[in-house]
Amino acid sequence: MSIVQILHVIIRYISPGEMEETKVATVCDNKNDGWAVIVITCATPKLCEFMNKACGYLKAHNLLPPHELLLVITDPHHEVDEHCKGVGSGGATINALLIAIENMSAQQGFTTISPDLIYTGRILLINHGREFAHCPGGTIMLPLDQKFHLGLGENTPCHPTLLQYVMHMATQISSKSSSGVWITTVDAFLLMEADMIAIDTSNVDGALILTVPVEVEQARLHGVVLSDEEKRVTCLEYRLGSDRLGELSKDGKVDVISGLVYLSPALSEKLVSFSAISPLDRCTYYGIDSGLNPLQISLYFDLLLPLSSQVTMEEYVEGKFVMEYNKVLGISKVDSGVTNARLQMWRILQGLSSRHESLSGCQYNYLGQSASFAPVMSAVLPTQSNHFYTEKLDNTVIVDSLLEGTIMPEGQHSKNYLINSWIGPKVILHSEGNVINGLYIQGFPVELHLGSDLLWQGYNYEESEIVTCYGISDHILVPYSNNRATVFNQSWEDFFTKTNLKPCYLWPSTTPELERNLYNAKLYEKCSNIVQQIRVLHNLASMQSPASKDWINTERVSLREVIGAHNLDVLLLCKDEIFTARLRELMSRTKDTVRGCSLQPYFIFACQSGNEACMNLLEALHDLLLSTTEEGPTLSTARLYAHISELLGCMAGPKGGLRSGPAANKEWTTALKYLEAGKMKEGVSAMLTILKRWLRSGKVQDIMRAARHYERAVQIMISQRVKTAETEVLMWKPKPQPLAKGIWVEATCPARLDLSGGWTDTPPICYEQGGAVLNIAIKINGVQPVGAKVRFVDQLSIHCTMKDWVESKTHLLWTSLEDIKDFDNPTSPGALIKAVLHYCKVVDVYADVSLEEQLSQRYGAGLEIETWSRLPQGSGLGTSSILAGGLVGAVATLLGYSPKPHHLIHSTLIVEQLLTTSGGWQDQVGGLLGGAKLGVSSQGSSLVVKSYNVPMDKQLLQDLNGRLLLLYTGKVRLARNLLQAVIRNWYAHDPTITHSFAQLRILAIKAATELLCRNLEGLGHCVGEYWTLKKMVATGCEPQQVTRLMAAMRSQIDGASLSGAGGGGYMYAIKSNSRVQFSQEQLEGQQVDKVEVDMDGLILRVGEEVVLKAGVTSVENLTPELLSRLREEAKNL
Repeated sequence: MSIVQILHVIIRYISPGEMEETKVATVCDNKNDGWAVIVITCATPKLCEFMNKACGYLKAHNLLPPHELLLVITDPHHEVDEHCKGVGSGGATINALLIAIENMSAQQGFTTISPDLIYTGRILLINHGREFAHCPGGTIMLPLDQKFHLGLGENTPCHPTLLQYVMHMATQISSKSSSGVWITTVDAFLLMEADMIAIDTSNVDGALILTVPVEVEQARLHGVVLSDEEKRVTCLEYRLGSDRLGELSKDGKVDVISGLVYLSPALSEKLVSFSAISPLDRCTYYGIDSGLNPLQISLYFDLLLPLSSQVTMEEYVEGKFVMEYNKVLGISKVDSGVTNARLQMWRILQGLSSRHESLSGCQYNYLGQSASFAPVMSAVLPTQSNHFYTEKLDNTVIVDSLLEGTIMPEGQHSKNYLINSWIGPKVILHSEGNVINGLYIQGFPVELHLGSDLLWQGYNYEESEIVTCYGISDHILVPYSNNRATVFNQSWEDFFTKTNLKPCYLWPSTTPELERNLYNAKLYEKCSNIVQQIRVLHNLASMQSPASKDWINTERVSLREVIGAHNLDVLLLCKDEIFTARLRELMSRTKDTVRGCSLQPYFIFACQSGNEACMNLLEALHDLLLSTTEEGPTLSTARLYAHISELLGCMAGPKGGLRSGPAANKEWTTALKYLEAGKMKEGVSAMLTILKRWLRSGKVQDIMRAARHYERAVQIMISQRVKTAETEVLMWKPKPQPLAKGIWVEATCPARLDLSGGWTDTPPICYEQGGAVLNIAIKINGVQPVGAKVRFVDQLSIHCTMKDWVESKTHLLWTSLEDIKDFDNPTSPGALIKAVLHYCKVVDVYADVSLEEQLSQRYGAGLEIETWSRLPQGSGLGTSSILAGGLVGAVATLLGYSPKPHHLIHSTLIVEQLLTTSGGWQDQVGGLLGGAKLGVSSQGSSLVVKSYNVPMDKQLLQDLNGRLLLLYTGKVRLARNLLQAVIRNWYAHDPTITHSFAQLRILAIKAATELLCRNLEGLGHCVGEYWTLKKMVATGCEPQQVTRLMAAMRSQIDGASLSGAGGGGYMYAIKSNSRVQFSQEQLEGQQVDKVEVDMDGLILRVGEEVVLKAGVTSVENLTPELLSRLREEAKNL
C-alpha cells in the first residue's frame, strides 16, 4: 500500500481519539429511541483501532442507531505478558461501564465521576471480544440475509452486517427502557425477521436475563437459566447433562442464556463502584494503570450469579457453578484474587434480584471462535444476491461484490457465496459450495478450480495479498490430535498421508500440543502471486498429490498470524472501491431499462463515502453519455442525464436548496443549445466542463443549481423524443389557400373523464414503458365546455380574447414578434395561443422581418383569436390540452389545411413541448374524439398514439349516463410540480412508481374490457382501483374533504376518483345504479354538474358550416381480440 493510500485512509476514517469525542447529530423525538452511550469492547488494541474506523464508516453512512456518544475501547490487558489472561466478559463489562460514566461526566462538565448519570439515559455495551476468523474484518464485515434488516432498510445498497444487526436489535428490544444498561455480544446473538418486541424493564430492580428456548441437544453446549414460576432466577448453570436438561425442559425445550441482559440503574451503579474496590479494580483500566495484573471474571457466573435466589454464598465463592465454564475456557488455575472478588461482589450485590424473560420466535446462534463455519453461518448468510443483481445466477449468491467474470458451479445442490470480492473479466472460477470472501482477482484472464465446501478468504498482510483456505466444517481451534479435528473437511491423518507432510512442517517445535491446530498451522504462502497461492491451496485441499518441496521450503504463515497482521484500513478502502465499481456497472447495465432497483440509495451511499466516490461516478456517467450519443440521442440518454441530476442533488443535500428551480444560466446556454441541435457529444463535453468549474466553488448551492441544468437536459431529451410524433401529423400538405377575411373558424370540444390508465400517457413513460388510457368525452350541463375561434381581420396585429369559466375576459394585443417569443414560458399571458401560432408557423418569431410585415406579406391581414373554457383552472378534465388541440385545428383550417383528429392528437403533444408543460396524450384523445376510447402508445423510439373506439349502443350509453356523478370540490391541483417529481422518480427506478405505472397500464385494458362487456359495476371497481394507484403515484393528492365524500358515498357507488392524473378539482363516481340519489349532507353542499357522454368530439365550423365532426367513427373499433393482444403486451413488459 502506497504512502498516498495510507494517508487517504487516515484522512477518510475517524481516528480513535476523535471517535471518543464525537457526538452524533441525531435528534430523537422520543428519548427512548436513542442511546446516551454505545460502548464496544474489543480484546486487542488492533481490533479496537479498526472497530473505531469501521464505526466511523457506519456513522458516515447513517447505519448506526441514534446515540449521543460512541466509544470503542480495548479490554484491560497486560501490556508486557501477552499470555496473561484478560478480564473476561464480567471484567470487560465493569471497565466499559466505568469508561461510559466517566465520559458522560466529562460531557456534563463534571470533574469527577457522577454515577447518577446512569439514571438519566440508557447505555448499550457490546462485548465484541476477540477477532472473528471466519470473515476478513470480522463481524463488521460479515453480511446477514436482507430479511434481518431490522429497520436498516430493505433496499440499502449493502447487506446488513452482524455488528449492525446486533446494535439495531438491542435498540428495538430496549425501546421501553429510559435508563439502565443493556449488554449484548456478537458471539451469541438472536436473529428475527420481524421487528423485535420491546421489553418492559420498569419493575426490574437488579438484572433481567433474556433467554431463548432451544432443543435439549443444543442446550448442552450453553448456559442455562433456572427459575421459579414467577420467572425469578434461581440459578445459572453451564453445560448441563442431557438427563438434567430433560428434567428442566418444557415441551422438549430449555431456556438458555441469549447473550442479551438488562442491568437496572441501581445494579449498574454498584458495578461502577467496583472500580474503587480491591481486587475488583483489577478488572478496569484503573487497576492496570496502577500496575496490577488483570482479573478475569465472568458476566453471568460471577457478576450476575449472586442475584440468583437459590445460590448460597459458599457455592458462589467456591465457584461451584463456574467450574465447567472455566474448563471450556482452558482456565485450570483460578487467580487467588477471584475468591476475594466474589466475597466483595456477594456482599455488595445482596438485596438485588434477577429475573428472566423468554423470547420466542428467535433464531439463536452461537458464533464462538471454536465453532466451524457451518452450520451456524450457512443459516445466517444471505440467501439471495444484492438486489443490484437482477439476473439469476445458478447456485451463486453475490453479496456486496462485483462479478465480471464467471463462477461455474460444479454441482447442482450447494450454493457458492461471493462476499466482498471483485472477480474481473475473463476470470473463470470452478466452484461448488464454497464461500469466497475478500478475493480480488482481476486484470488478467485465468481459470481456477476452487474445490468444494471450502472457505476462501483474502487478507492484506504486510502489503501483500494472502489467500487462506480451510473447510467450512473445520473446527479451527481443535488440536489436530483430537478425533474431531479436520483440515479441508478431511481428517488430519488423511491429510498427512496424502500430502506427505509432517506436523513439524506446520507447527514449530515450540508450539504447545494443545495449540497445534488449524488456526496456528502454517499453511499459507507469503507469495505475491495470488493465482499461485490458490492453485497450491487447491492442490492441498484436494489431497490428490503430495505437497511440493518448493511449498515445504517457502516461507509460510498461519491463519492466526494473517488475521493478527491484516491491514484493516485497506479493507475499508476496498469496500468503497467495490461499491463504486458495482454502481458503475449497474448504471451501465440499467441505462436502457424501465425496471430494476432504485439508484437513489446508491447515490446517497456514494455521497456519504466522500467527494472522490461522487466524482468517480460523475465521470462514469458522462463516459456513458458519450458512448451512447455517438450516433445521436437514445432512450438511455435522458435517463443518464437524470442520474447525474439525482447524484448532484444528493451531493448538495437539503442545504443546497430545492431541486426545482430556474435552469437557464448563461454559462450553460451553449451546452444546452448543443443538445437542442442534436449535437450530443459536444453538449455532454460542454456540460461536464461547466460542472467541474461549478463544483470547484465548493458551495452546495452551486451543486444544486447544476443539478437543475442537468434536469433541463432531461427535458430537452424528452422533448426531442416527443417531437417524433410530428411524423403522424400529415395535414400540412398540399400548399394551402387561406380563408378570406372575416370568416370565423370555430372549434368546440367536450371535456374528458379519465376512467383508468392516466399517467401512462405521460412522456417518457408513454414510450419507454408504453401507455394505455381509457377515457370518455363529456358534456357538462349540456354543452361542450371548451372552444376557440379564429379569423383574419384588417388590422396587421394579433388580437386575443380569453374567457374563463366565470365569463371574465382577458384582452391581449400583440404587435411585435417580441410579444410572442416567450411562448416557452407557460406563465406568460396567452402562452398557449403563442405556442400554437409558433407551431402552425403562422409567423416566424425568429425572423428579421417584423410581425406586421409578415402578416401583410403572408395573408394581407391580421388575426383575431378567441378562446374559452367553462371549467375552472385545475379542474383535472384536460381543458388545456383539449383547447390546444382545438385551436391547432381551427388555425390549420383558417390557413387552408384539412386537419384530422389523429393529426391534432399528435400536434398537441408537440405544442405542449414548445410550451414546456410536458403534457401527455390522454387529454386530447379524450376531448377531440367522441364517446369512450382506449388510447394506446407502444414502447419504442418514436411516439405514436393509436385510439380505439369502445362501441356503445343507445342502451349502454343511457345506463352509463344515468350512473355518472360529477361534482366540483374546489380543490385544484398543481400538475406541473407534481409531474416533475414523478418523472424524477421514474428515472430513479423508484419501485412504487415503476410498479404503479405497470399496473395502471394493465388496469386501463381491464377497464376497457369491462366496458366492452357492458359491465358497469366492473368498470366502477376499476375506477376505484385507479384512484388507489393514482394516490400511490401522487402521494397526498387526496384532500380530507374528498376522503369524507368518498366515505359517505361508498355504499352507493361502485368506484370514484378525482379527475386527472394528479387529482383535479372535479370528483366523479360510477353510481351503483341510476336511481341513486345523494343528500346535501353526503355531498357537503358541493356543486353537482349534469354530465353525459359526448359522442361528437371536436366540431370544426367554417362560418355556419360543419367541416369536421370527429365523432367515434374516425378510429378503429375495439374488439376482444385486440384487447387480448394489448393485455399480453402489457403483461410481458
